[in-house]
Order: sequence, then C-alpha cells, then structure tokens
Amino acid sequence: MKIAPEDVQEYRFTVVRGAKPGSRVSFEGGVRSVRIGRAVENDIVVNDATVSRAHARVDLRADGWFLADAGSSAGIEKMGFRVGATPEPLDSGDEFKLGDTILKFEVVAKKGAIKKAAAEAKPEAPAGPGPLARIGLGSRRAQLLALVAVAILAVLLLWPSKPGLPPQSNQPLTINYAVTTGWLTGSDESHLAGATFDIPIDADGFGIYLQTASKSGIEIRSGERVIGSIQPSRAWQSFLLVVLPRAFTRDTKLALSFKNLGYDPSQGDIDPEQAPFWAVTKMYLTRVIDASSSQAQLAEELVGTRGLAERITDNVGFRATIVQSLRRALVTLMKLSGRSAVLISLPAKIPPDPLAERIQLVSDNLASDKLGAAMDDLTFAIAKADAELSRDYQQMVNNITLARKREAGDEEVVLLATLMRMLPDLTDPRRRAFAGDVRQLAGDRAKLYNETLDRLGQGVSG
Repeated sequence: MKIAPEDVQEYRFTVVRGAKPGSRVSFEGGVRSVRIGRAVENDIVVNDATVSRAHARVDLRADGWFLADAGSSAGIEKMGFRVGATPEPLDSGDEFKLGDTILKFEVVAKKGAIKKAAAEAKPEAPAGPGPLARIGLGSRRAQLLALVAVAILAVLLLWPSKPGLPPQSNQPLTINYAVTTGWLTGSDESHLAGATFDIPIDADGFGIYLQTASKSGIEIRSGERVIGSIQPSRAWQSFLLVVLPRAFTRDTKLALSFKNLGYDPSQGDIDPEQAPFWAVTKMYLTRVIDASSSQAQLAEELVGTRGLAERITDNVGFRATIVQSLRRALVTLMKLSGRSAVLISLPAKIPPDPLAERIQLVSDNLASDKLGAAMDDLTFAIAKADAELSRDYQQMVNNITLARKREAGDEEVVLLATLMRMLPDLTDPRRRAFAGDVRQLAGDRAKLYNETLDRLGQGVSG
C-alpha cells in the first residue's frame, strides 16, 4: 500500500549492520531524492570503506519509493538480488546492502493516513453486466470453450524445456576486496566459465591475496598460459599469488583469468541450479617495488628479517614488516631462479615450526645455491607469517567489537592505534576498513590515539 507524500510523517533509514548498528537518519515526508555514500556531501554518509563515495540513491516520489545504484563499485543488493542503475521499487520495511553495510527503509505515516490510503485503494462495486458477460463469456458454451483454451495454454507453458543459461559477462574486472565474483546460485550468475582481472603494472612484482571455493577446481591463466591451479574445495581456501608481470607482458596492464574447470562454454545452455559453483573473494593487491636481483643482497636482507622474527613480540608492527620483507625476498628469488609466478596456499591452521628457523633454512639453501629448496622454505615462511598476521588482525577486530559493545571508548582508541601500527601498508583493505573510525576521533580521544601510535612506534609491545 502506497501512502501519498503529504501523508508521510517521516522516512527513516536505520543501520542494521555497519559501523554504528541502530543509528538512524530521518527525513520529513514529501517528494525528494536521498543520496547515500561515503562522501560528506551525501544526505546519508556511510562510514564504511567498502561503500563508494556516491553509492546509492533513494527516490521518494508521488508514485512510490525507488532504489537505484549511483555508480558504486561494490553494488547494491535487496533481498539477495542486485539492484542496478534502473530504479527498483522499495517498500517500507525493506533492507538493502551497500558494501558491508545494511540499511533498513521505513515509512512512518501521519495519523489516519493508513485508513485513507486503504479506502482510496478499495475497488468500487461493479455495475452493469457481470465481468464474464463484458468479455463475451456470458453463455455456458463460451465459458466451456474458454476453459479448454486455458487448459491447452497451461500444458504448453508447463511443458518441460531445457533451461537457458543467464547471460555471461566477458568484461575485465578490477580487484575489489568487498566483492565476490564467480558462480554461486542465488548470487552472482554472470561468470560461470570464469572471470578476468586487469592488474595495473607499476612494480617489479605484485602479490594477490584471495579466497576461493570451487566444486571442480580453478586454473589461473595469463592468456592461455597456466600459472597456477587450485584444487576443488567446498570450503573457502586462502592463497597468495606472487607474479613478475614483465615476464608476461609489456603493456600497462596484465590480464589474469580465473577459469572454472567445471564448465566448458562449448557445452552451451545448462540448468543454472546444476552449474558447478566457484568463486573468488577477499581479493586485494600488494606491490613489491624495491626487490633486488642480487643473491648477496637477498642473503643480507634475510639476516635482518630473521632478526625481526626472533623479536616478534617486541613491536606490533614487526609481523607485517616480516611479511613485506618475505614478499620482497620471494620476488628476488623468483628473478634468480627464473620463476614468473608462485601460488602459495595460506593455511587455516598455523604451522608450529619457528619462523626464524625456517628463514635460516632459506639462507642456508641460498648459500649452497639450492634455489629450489630455498624457494620451498621461503613460501612456507610466507604462509606461516601471513597466517599469524591474519590471526592477530582477527583478534584485534574482535577486541575492538567488544570494546564498542561495552562502550569502552578509551580502550577502543588504543586498539585502533594498535591495529593501524600492526598494518602499516596504507593500501591494505583490512586497515582501510577502520580508517573512517580514526578520522572521526577528536579532542582527548584523538590525542590518546596519537600518543598510543607514537608509543607503539618506539618499539613498545602492544
């Protein structure tokens, strides 16, 4: 039931999931458009790094309420379906998802407005001839013929037919940490055969972190060249793909394709419900800019990295520094050994081997010119260091959430500073997820944040 704009007391937008669950923004009744996004010029400003600066628009019109995508990168979902640039109807009580934030739309009517709308919507009693007579079915014979025609039409409509495959997208994509791409029934149904990502080339090497799940396995390709294979798994698996881009192209971008091994486009249309699932998500890019090509310099850098690993508890930023150092070492070792791509499986359970000892094994094999063995030990060390950093990050996120629930403001500020020091890479999406919370700090809380950041930067354990 739609309510006339003049009968609306207010429109409400409530945060169901996001930075401040339960917070609400209201607008007076009438006709208007509500802009939603991360930029401050929006009518509703969403503090979420996965939300675009101009993400969504809600049109409050005389003929109803409508939701549309304003050109976001993460998209909009309502009731599990993607909403595009074409406005879609919105009802009071509907929830819609922008990035990692969910908003609830509600219409509060003025007193008596519901009864008024119901009365206006109530159909008048029919006058004159009955409805069958008005369409030429007044006689018994005409009614029987109409029933036969309906029965034949129903048989034709319900007769089993081969289901059609939804349109597939072949457009190259950009890496987005907040987006899941692939083929999941009820979700993204535009990349059954696979998906291609365009990676800008501005470094010696780069690493792509990602999570995958697939029924039949996935191949990672550059053109027709296979550079990595992922085995089937119903559970999400985490990987790091390290690539030397100049080994594949001299262009400004490198196209990396993820091919679903469970489907061959030549098979044609299939039942979408029976299509083999696959997906990639939590993807983000790290650049390795200053990797050397010298074996002697690599050996020297590994000494420093091992020293940090032996003092891992002395500073909250050491673990991220070690991960960055090991990535640079891997790019150098790839140059020395002629490897152009390495796919590393990141374990869900952290290996018990001491990290410093594993780095020493890399150095020992390097000194003996055993580059293959050094590569094996180095990928193991990276997997362990990354898994430990992910564990510490998740623990920090849980602690921040608990501090917010207890309304322990000072504790939350200290934890935010610790997390920022733990992840020094400004492009890391895990860091950016909390950057908005830091920007909102003011007064004594901002002072406490800066003091904590300075203290942790001086090597004091967090």
